[in-house]
Amino acid sequence: KKIGMKEEVSVPGIALPHGAYPHALIHGNLLFLSGVGPREADSISFSDVFEVQCEKVLDNVEAVLAYVLKNHGDIAKIRLVNVVTYFIDLRRREYFETEFAKRFPDEAPVLSYENVAALPGAIQIEMKVIGEITRHDATEVSTDLVFVGGDQSGDPPAGFNKQFDFVLESLESDLERQGLELSNLLDVEVYMTDLKNDWRPYNEAYSKCFRLASRPVRTTIGVKGLPHEWTVQIK
Repeated sequence: KKIGMKEEVSVPGIALPHGAYPHALIHGNLLFLSGVGPREADSISFSDVFEVQCEKVLDNVEAVLAYVLKNHGDIAKIRLVNVVTYFIDLRRREYFETEFAKRFPDEAPVLSYENVAALPGAIQIEMKVIGEITRHDATEVSTDLVFVGGDQSGDPPAGFNKQFDFVLESLESDLERQGLELSNLLDVEVYMTDLKNDWRPYNEAYSKCFRLASRPVRTTIGVKGLPHEWTVQIK
């Protein structure tokens, strides 16, 4: 689905997104992937074995890249430029690094690893990917980007829903100062201190915000704490 310069990508045959966001988004010469986990095509099941989860995450990333190439005749190549991998146990990253090098031997993206407190659905690993698109006609599409930080100051209001509403209003204000709005968002990272208990109200509130507007890709991470004792942050 194309919306202005943005095009949502929904890939058949892999796990559905667990919220109001697409598998990927094309904007100019950039491809953004939502957080990619190890779930099977039924969108529910996944192996308890870490090594199998690593392989499935890489399978799902490859599936998105292959789908975009197959269904966009003007795209000649997608080069990974930024990859962030989230681990519940960072000490196990060596296996992932080996498998990543096997799958993408010619790629040299910026690689980052983060040890996080929780991931959606109690998975052990998740990948966030940005790729650079090369088109057959060598067209370069101008892509001006604005980066908005997520830090909140002051005491948070009581309750997750009130905090989420406040954070979202702050985000909208920041965007408005740049002449932008929620529909212009490309890539959203959400940090939460209680991912397990706040997941449902979070997804419900988030879906209302982006139900009608064009949706950005999304990655949601559980963290041990946020500044000033906030329970949610949006970047």
